[in-house]
Amino acid sequence: MPLKAVIFDFSGTIINDESIQISLTDPLLLAENLRPTPGDFLQCCAGRSDADGIRSLFEIRGRMLTPEALKILVDQRSQAYCNALSQLPRLPIYPGVEDWIYRLRVAKIPMAIVTGTSRAGVELVLRQGKLKDVFSVVVTGDDIERGKPDPQCYQQAITQLQQITEDPTLGPGDCLAIEDRYTGIAAAKAAGLSVVGVANSHPYQMMQRHANWAVDYLNQLNLDRLLQFFAGTEKEFIRREASLNSLSSGG
Repeated sequence: MPLKAVIFDFSGTIINDESIQISLTDPLLLAENLRPTPGDFLQCCAGRSDADGIRSLFEIRGRMLTPEALKILVDQRSQAYCNALSQLPRLPIYPGVEDWIYRLRVAKIPMAIVTGTSRAGVELVLRQGKLKDVFSVVVTGDDIERGKPDPQCYQQAITQLQQITEDPTLGPGDCLAIEDRYTGIAAAKAAGLSVVGVANSHPYQMMQRHANWAVDYLNQLNLDRLLQFFAGTEKEFIRREASLNSLSSGG
């Protein structure tokens, strides 16, 4: 089957926003009279939805949040994230992202986003980055009950892609996921997708171990080889045995 869609993670894959994400963690805790500690973001929030990250931050401090309280904190964090982005002179889009998106558009391959980030922040970036019309489907943390590594977000994206493309045969095996963290890779694989791991948040060698393929930068991916892989009859053999970086432009 041909490659029918490419699904991107957002935070850490499209936009380099980790420093912003980290800066939002301490004020959130201090406002609730809780003491921040170094590494809170990486321990509780990295690779997880906004809701799951906040819930974890409070749970490790012995405080359980009601659904109503959690919603308020998620909204506050989302607003703070948008405010921080709005103050930047330029959006920190990762190198190679726009080039790769351009190549996919030329090839007329639908694109989607699957992320745990709240919708307001995602839409702000897509609007300011002139990417709003690029993605046929956007599934955010506001749309799901269980964030990554649960596959729910990818399953929801596949269903929406079927509707948008009017192709009921489109399935996870026809789609490629692009992720930067282990939780996202696990979610995509659990949903049945092949995954490219971009070494933005973890070392390249570790991404090789978790993803089907690994690259340092997104524009290293060779689209022609990807198309050949998805059209090939030996897909399962290649997935297991080929070099994990064999889809890079120089591989």
